[in-house]
Amino acid sequence: MNAGKSFYHEETSEACEALQILIRPEEQDLDSNVQLFARTVDVSKYWKLLAGPKEMEDAPLTIRNRVIIYDARMQAGDSVQIPQVEDFTPWLFVMDCEQQVENTLLTKGMRLQEKPFEKHVQLVKDATLVLFLSDVHS
Repeated sequence: MNAGKSFYHEETSEACEALQILIRPEEQDLDSNVQLFARTVDVSKYWKLLAGPKEMEDAPLTIRNRVIIYDARMQAGDSVQIPQVEDFTPWLFVMDCEQQVENTLLTKGMRLQEKPFEKHVQLVKDATLVLFLSDVHS
């Protein structure tokens, strides 16, 4: 959802676990917008691009700020590198299970933010990860 001049949102759910993040738009008084993206959730050894700024034409969803969002559903033993985008700082969130980032064991609900973040994530158990890349200078 892209909030605009005003914002109203209501939701209900049964036994749902979700991550809800609010990202401030880069301009005020934009028109409101709702975007939908149907995707399959499968186990992969790669990051899947979910959303990015309008300049990022291959992103399925558009964020009205300099933020890129990836997710990954991987199996124990998999290893993946954090994508690098110049001037963007990564913020890694663990949706479930455990993963090892160098000498740090991350568990459900934990996050890791560093710059530079040139690390591999090694999964200790099957896991769902969400990665935010943000241009903190814009």
